Amino acid sequence: MTENPVRPTREEAVFNDSELMVTQSDLNGALIYCNDVYCRVMEATTAEALGQIMSFSWHPDMPRSLLKRVLDTDPAVGELFLYVKHITQSGKFVWVLAQVSPLFNGSDEHIGYNSVRRSVTPEVVLQIADLYRSIRSEEQRHPDPDAAMLAGENLLNTMLTDQGHDYPEFIWSIMGTKL
Repeated sequence: MTENPVRPTREEAVFNDSELMVTQSDLNGALIYCNDVYCRVMEATTAEALGQIMSFSWHPDMPRSLLKRVLDTDPAVGELFLYVKHITQSGKFVWVLAQVSPLFNGSDEHIGYNSVRRSVTPEVVLQIADLYRSIRSEEQRHPDPDAAMLAGENLLNTMLTDQGHDYPEFIWSIMGTKL
């Protein structure tokens, strides 16, 4: 996975609760569409954003195993929700709830992903940030990227099992605080 060279700051980028950040990407994760809200929040022009791999905008604090979860989700399952911490071009962070759905062409072939992102409250961030920190720490213990993603995924699954949740149930339990 390509790491973003932007240095993170402690400054937060925000967008209005009524706004949606929307992107579409191909099967490799390269952006093929982004709306004006996405560009404004991420501090990029459309030309700068298009072609970028979606994980490029993921903050270094984001567990890479969650990208694996997105890419490994069977398109027949439909949508997947996840919380994502993005990094803007100036290093600001922004937390979002991403609704990722498979994108199909006219022949019903899976050709990519549609992602609609909503703002989240500080209460949601409090519930998710520690979990992501633990997963990211586990990933960083493994120099091999594939092993790191597998270790992060295993830790997440263990933590969810201990809480009596699967991943969708976990996300829905947090979403109850803010949609």
